[in-house]
Amino acid sequence: WFYADGQAFRLPVAHCPSVACTNSAPIAWGSTQPGDQAVLAAFEAAVGRQTKEDLAVLATVATAASPIGLSRLTVSGLVSTRGAVAFGVGAGFQSAGDYYRTGEVDLYRSALTGTTAWIAAPLFGASLVNNSLLGGMLLGGNAMAHNAVFGANESVAVNYALGVAASAAGTIFGHLSAEGTSLAVSQLIRTTSPNPTIAAILQAPPRPHSFTNLPTQVGTTLETGISNIPSFLDTTRSHGENP
Repeated sequence: WFYADGQAFRLPVAHCPSVACTNSAPIAWGSTQPGDQAVLAAFEAAVGRQTKEDLAVLATVATAASPIGLSRLTVSGLVSTRGAVAFGVGAGFQSAGDYYRTGEVDLYRSALTGTTAWIAAPLFGASLVNNSLLGGMLLGGNAMAHNAVFGANESVAVNYALGVAASAAGTIFGHLSAEGTSLAVSQLIRTTSPNPTIAAILQAPPRPHSFTNLPTQVGTTLETGISNIPSFLDTTRSHGENP
């Protein structure tokens, strides 16, 4: 028996020495029958899937252990308002995603997702590269946690890739929306003191205090929404067929 990607395969193989042995394939396929070839093809596909999963787990752990990872956590960061908001957002999107996909909400899964979001929140910043890697770490870590705690079958590789892509897109579009909002507000509402040489009626009204952080709020909201889109996607591992 040979094992790959959680499956067992009975392969028609012939150990070396054999004319089919090569340096890259030390075990020779021992049959050319269509049925046997289907088993061999399924085994090779399973090995490929398992390799991707293993690499994603390695990338998740490596990012967490890297200088941009968990070593930057502080007590003040964990007990901040940002952490509390991240817990609520993470748990809320997990609940919404579960209900969208299955019609049910698992509060324990939502709480676990909220916890990982709470831990990771202080690590995110303005860097596109860092945020992308941290997004992969967060979603990859979520998948690993769900698989370990709840016996789920989520793909770490798919979650890691979605985390990188969603965090990158969220960072880019969040920054652009913040810049756009800042420009729009500056054109409509005065951001500096009145100019005494220009009639007041020709100047924009002063900016109310409530508009001071509007660009940042808009950017953060859009970034958060985009980064959490993967919550609505099914990332269950597909093992394919085992002939």
